[in-house]
Formats: sequence, structure tokens, C-alpha cells
Amino acid sequence: LRLIAEEERLKQSQAELRAELEVYETERKILLENSKLSNGNQSLNASQIQQASDMFRARLLEINQNKSRITADIRTIDEGLKKLWKLLNKEYYLKQSRSLELMIKVECSKAYNQKLEFSFYSPLAGWTPEYDIRVPSLKAPLELIYKAAVYQSSGLDWKDVQLTLSTENPLQSQEAPELRPWVLPNREQGSRYEKPQVAGKLEGKVLNQKGELIPFARISLYENNKLVFQQNTGEDGNFSIKPLAYGNYSLVTEHFAYNSQSRSVQVNQYEQPAIIYLSDKENSPMIEKTKSSMMISSEDIQNMAVRDVTSIASRGDAKRRVNVPLMAESASGDISNLQYRVLKPQSIPSDAKDYTINMTSSSVPTNYVYEVVPKIDPRVYLRAEISDWEELKLLPGLARLYLRGNYVGQTSIDPNNIADTLNLSLGHDKGINIQRKLGKEVRGDGLFGGNVLREMTWEIEVRNLKSEAVTLVLKDQIPLSGKEYIKVKVLNLGSAKMDQKTGAIHWRLQLEPQSKQSVQFSYQITYPEEVRISDF
Repeated sequence: LRLIAEEERLKQSQAELRAELEVYETERKILLENSKLSNGNQSLNASQIQQASDMFRARLLEINQNKSRITADIRTIDEGLKKLWKLLNKEYYLKQSRSLELMIKVECSKAYNQKLEFSFYSPLAGWTPEYDIRVPSLKAPLELIYKAAVYQSSGLDWKDVQLTLSTENPLQSQEAPELRPWVLPNREQGSRYEKPQVAGKLEGKVLNQKGELIPFARISLYENNKLVFQQNTGEDGNFSIKPLAYGNYSLVTEHFAYNSQSRSVQVNQYEQPAIIYLSDKENSPMIEKTKSSMMISSEDIQNMAVRDVTSIASRGDAKRRVNVPLMAESASGDISNLQYRVLKPQSIPSDAKDYTINMTSSSVPTNYVYEVVPKIDPRVYLRAEISDWEELKLLPGLARLYLRGNYVGQTSIDPNNIADTLNLSLGHDKGINIQRKLGKEVRGDGLFGGNVLREMTWEIEVRNLKSEAVTLVLKDQIPLSGKEYIKVKVLNLGSAKMDQKTGAIHWRLQLEPQSKQSVQFSYQITYPEEVRISDF
């Protein structure tokens, strides 16, 4: 009421100034229309002309000065109204935030005088596992830091809440499936399992026709004409919604000072920001008196998008990425339902941004080896080999790699695709030089006429320029025959081991400091002379 009264006062002052400005403009026109210096048929003398000129000059100057002052006052009131409308809009739309109506039936056998605590489920919150992998030196164990990127766009800011992060997904069916009889020619029973999607995100900004950001605009997202989400843009005119299932939505943008807009948007893995322009309304902004709310039923919850197994941020008692000291403890040791209690209360705004929490860390015994495939890339890469990685209870997530305090890149960890040993590439190292060359090639006719025989011998020299001993895995390959008329025969592998299915060969070399080693391998190819074989 106070803001509305102030708006009326400013509008009244503005109207009075405009009326006063109109009076001065009318007087100015009258003076200009009657400025001809004559008295009928009798001309004015010099003294009269001087007097009239002084009068016109003084009055017109006064009128113009008053017009400038009034115009400046009107401009000041305009700016004040804009600021006031911004406050009114913020106050109004904050009152329009989604509300949840909770109906409770309590049956007691005796009087009860205690506080009741309630919890509720929101699909608009989640967390994603992240890792920092740090290698202080090649003589020290690898340090694995577990992190959680927590986000939420529930419409309520979480302030100093106690978080427990869980891998449990309440939307997944808890009942084991049953096979039904499959009677031909009927189709077989379809799978009910759907591979979980990565959380979709919709973000963007709302602007007016001048390109200025519009704060506190109402964003409503519909799917198949059903409201699935509402949010107000922030002070900066931006909005962000996460998580969302991939698909097509209708985005409605409303603001009491601008015309509403509806448009179609698509949510996918590319996350293109939406830029929304609103046009001015013809009349002065007016506060709408309607109020909306959104109720979520159990049916709505069943129809909401299923996130992956790590997506649910459970139990909250209520812009930037913030790293804090390790602050979580494991509350469950079962990989199917891992839980972490975050020891320090957290504040997570409802802005769909990721807020990172450092949870726990592990010191992992690691075997460091160097790896090179000189046929493709002569650079040598450092690799960390971790065995017994199952005990680490890894979840799918992004891992940032640090070697001796320097960031070297990132990788993705997916426990479903890891073999007996977890291999992490830590970048290339210039301390080991590799040279691969064709040492010997023999060309001639085969045993049968019309055939070509080629014998290839390759030499690879390795130099360790480092002041420490290293283990190097050296990889190459023997070609495989794809036709019956092409024969391939291995002549010499030295100490290399070969995969008969792929033709891959490798050596595991122990290199002393400032030392070098050489390896050789050779093979023979026989093929008809009319067949073209590319150079090796």
C-alpha cells in the first residue's frame, strides 16, 4: 500500500508539471505570434522598439528556463517511477511464488502437545558427483577428492540447511518385473527400463526492446499444456531451470509493465540460452490483483522426469562455484544407496546453478606408467593405473586432473565401462623421446607367380632423459589380412606381446635414468601383384 500510494503521488506531481509546462508553451506561442513591432500604420521609434525587445527577450528567456526546469523535474519523476515499478513488480511477483497446500489428517488416542515435522519431495533439485584427482609426485599416492555439485530450482532458497546426499531415486519402481507368457506370433514383452538421461537445463534472459534486462519477470514452462515450472527472473534479468527432461516446451513470459510473450523452446544436451524480448504496454503499468499457486499431486510426481541414479538431492530442512574444506561423512556403505551427510549447513539459492561441496577424500595406491603409440603420436603420455578401484565406490562423473599442482585436463569416470584397472591419462611428458623408423624392407616375388612378397622390419628407439627410472608401455601393431589372397606372417616380435584378434603388440619397458633402449619387430606380407597395398 505504501508503494502504491507513492506511485499515485508521483503520478499526480507529474501531471501537475505537465500542465504547467503546457501553460508556458501556450504563453510562448502567444508572445511569438504578437512579436511584430508596429502600432497600426504608425511605426515605433527606436526607444519603443528597444523597450519591446527587452520585454520579449526577458519573458521568453524566463519561459524557456521554466520549461527546462519542468522538463528536468518530469524526467526525474520518470526515473523515480521506473524504480518504484521495479520494487512493486518484485513485491508482487514474490507474493505470486508457487505455494504448496498440505492437508494432514491426525488421529490421536490422547492429547498431543508436540511439534510436527513434515518432509516433502521436489523433483527440481539434484546433485552430480565430481572429482579432483591430484598427483603431488610420482612417488606419492594419488589423492582422490569426492565432490558434489548441488543445484535446485524449487522456488525456495535453501538457507543454512542440513543436507544428506543420496544415490537413491524415489521415482524408480521398487517392484521386480515379472515375465508374461510369450505366445507367437505376438510381439515379445517390451523392456520397461529406460536409460537415465543427463539433467537438462534451460537458461536465458529477458530484455525490453531497448536491450535492457528486465528483473522479476514471471517465467512459466508448460509441457503438453500442463504447467511444470514457474520462476521469476533475478535482479539481473536472467533465469535458469534445472533439471528438465529433454523435449519440447512452451515458455510463457509475463511482466506487469510489458506485453506477455509465448514461444516454443527445446531442451537438449546443447543448452542454447533463450533470449526473450518483451514489448512495452501502451498504458502505464498496473499491478494485477490475481494470485496463482501450483499444487503437485502424487500423479504429477509419477509423471516427472527420471534423473540418473546420482541425481536426487535428498532432505533439505527448509552463483558461484564455492569450494570448502572436506565436510561430509559417509552414512551408508552400500553402493546401491550411498548417502553422505554434509556436516556444515549449506545455503543453496533456487537458481539452478551448481554449488560445489568438497565431501571426502581418499589416498589411493597408484602405479604410474608412461605410454606411447609412436606410429600415431610420438609424444609420451603419463598414465595412472589404479587396481581394486571397486573399493572407491565411484559414481559416474567428471574428474579434473592435477599433476604436481598444475591442472592438466579432465576426464569422465564411468564405473560401468572400467575394466579390472582404472586408467587415468595425466597428459604428455617431454622427458622421454621416441624415434620410429623402417629399418629394413625386402621386396621380391613370392613362391607362386604373380605374387609380391614384402618383409618389413621396424626399429623403435626410446631415450629416457629424466633423472628417475620409469616404466614405459610401448604400443604398435601387426597388419591383419582382410582377404584370403593376402597373407600376413609374423617374423619377429622380440619381447613384445601380441593380441591375435587386433594385431596390437606392446612392450612394457623399464627405463633407467638417462638411458636408452631399442626394440624391433618384423612381418611378411604376400599378395597378388595387381592388388594395391598402401605404403607402411
